[in-house]
Amino acid sequence: MEIMINGTRVAPDQAMISVLDHGFLYGDMVYEVVKAADGVFFALAPHLQRLRYSAGMIDLPIPWSDTFLREEMEAMNALLGVRHTYLRLVVTRGQGPLSLEPGACGEMNRILYGKEHVPLKAAYYTEGVGVWISRPITKDKGNIKSSVYRNNVQAIKQARSEGFHEAVLLDRMDMIAECTTSNIFWVKGDVLYTPALNVGILKGVTRQLVIHLAAGMQLALREGFFPLEALLGADEVFLTSTTRDIMPVSRLGEQIYPVGPVTRDLMARFGELGEADIDWEDA
Repeated sequence: MEIMINGTRVAPDQAMISVLDHGFLYGDMVYEVVKAADGVFFALAPHLQRLRYSAGMIDLPIPWSDTFLREEMEAMNALLGVRHTYLRLVVTRGQGPLSLEPGACGEMNRILYGKEHVPLKAAYYTEGVGVWISRPITKDKGNIKSSVYRNNVQAIKQARSEGFHEAVLLDRMDMIAECTTSNIFWVKGDVLYTPALNVGILKGVTRQLVIHLAAGMQLALREGFFPLEALLGADEVFLTSTTRDIMPVSRLGEQIYPVGPVTRDLMARFGELGEADIDWEDA
């Protein structure tokens, strides 16, 4: 792993920020994860759009241009020296008083983590993965990419202990929301379904790419509030995230699903997207 703090390379065991940084104290920070292959970033532009959106939602203006951030990420790729890279860019409020008031904080901190991106098991894509149903659930993260993952951590911990790859979260009205680090889609008949953003889910970049692909396939899409029963009665189910791309689900709790034709078609089209620099806000 390589780490840069405010543009300076730091050994991982010496990488430090103040314990008074409000990102550490109060989760007052935003982040994005980007991957690259042979130095070519995948969907970097929409990830940076979302970074600025998330920061704007918490009044944390990003002072660096997209060109500046891209060049720093390119430098990180060069340091890593591997074909496939995983980069995590974190922006924190900065050091301040032991108080929720952000106005007295100093300069923001910019932390860039880099490591080799190791592809997930091929069997996950040919056979699908299991998803645990997390109950009881308090889904409260919403459409800001921040480090508030308390509920997600508890859900994935339980899912893994039960032998599942992921966990699906419901909102307080028992409507389907998202998984711990992914969005969820399902197919019923000739319609593609996914929870609406106002359920309180993250507007995933890969989610938006799938919606873009579905439009090109003239595949009907419905976004809305759906009970768990809608998911249990699906013909096909799949997950989407930056590190998973499109990953089929073969089991949800005790319900079994095939890796169906719509999922396979979307996976094939996704693999042909190139840099995939869509407009995240309009997609």
